[in-house]
Amino acid sequence: MIKGYKYKTWAGFDVPMIPVAFSRWPDRGFINSMCLVDSGAFMTTLSYAVADVLGIDVGKGIPITVNGVGGTGLAYEHQVYFKIKNRPAKIKVLFYQGLDINIIGRLPIFDQFLIIFNNSKGRLWLIG
Repeated sequence: MIKGYKYKTWAGFDVPMIPVAFSRWPDRGFINSMCLVDSGAFMTTLSYAVADVLGIDVGKGIPITVNGVGGTGLAYEHQVYFKIKNRPAKIKVLFYQGLDINIIGRLPIFDQFLIIFNNSKGRLWLIG
């Protein structure tokens, strides 16, 4: 099945964002978040605010040094459930302090969908 998404404006730029649902325990419901699809990011990285809503003590995760455009910092790895296009899966995510946009990295979405970015049309398609 093909699902198309129109780019959203963030920080003055039109960027590929999709709705994603996250949960610590899937039988207790999910929270929804718009997330940037970042083909340059290896892992999904979420803000401390998401961890707080999910009831996750970030500091109890596995500490990992991350590197990116903004420099080097400390993130914490945890496992959460997520849903894209109503498909639930358990995934590893990083929680990073100061993040102002949640990022869906290549793991896990690029394993589950064929993704087409069309910047000139401001559209993203998920196929699968």
